[in-house]
Amino acid sequence: MVLHLGISASPAPGHTSAILNELPERHEFWTASSSNPRENIEQAVRVLGGRLTSGEPGELVAEFGSRVGFRLLGGYIGNARRRYPIRMSVRIEIRTDGTRQASVTMKSNEGWYLVRLPMAVRLFDDRSDEILHALRSATEAAGGGRRTFR
Repeated sequence: MVLHLGISASPAPGHTSAILNELPERHEFWTASSSNPRENIEQAVRVLGGRLTSGEPGELVAEFGSRVGFRLLGGYIGNARRRYPIRMSVRIEIRTDGTRQASVTMKSNEGWYLVRLPMAVRLFDDRSDEILHALRSATEAAGGGRRTFR
């Protein structure tokens, strides 16, 4: 079961948001059925072009896209969705019943702007959907087998 805990700071369609600290953010969690969900998530991150960075113990932190590339090339040229900068943290917890729960927090890492265009929020939504789909698929693989991600 997937539960959306919320997507915040998305302005209404066709509007811009001049509030500087309200970057798009998303929180989700699900039950992971693979035997080694952390390893499966690390593999999925690499396949999707993400970079694993250091995190707290028990936490996996990854970055996707490029702030500089997004600012220089913008959201309208080439594959802007892949270039959109996102920072993600993942925690895998083993619950008392033995199941593993994956908790994911994704935040825009595009940086400071005077005005945020709705296009940037749509790119965040599209890219975060793609990443979350791949992570869920990776952790649902029975026995943690090799999977192909889009």
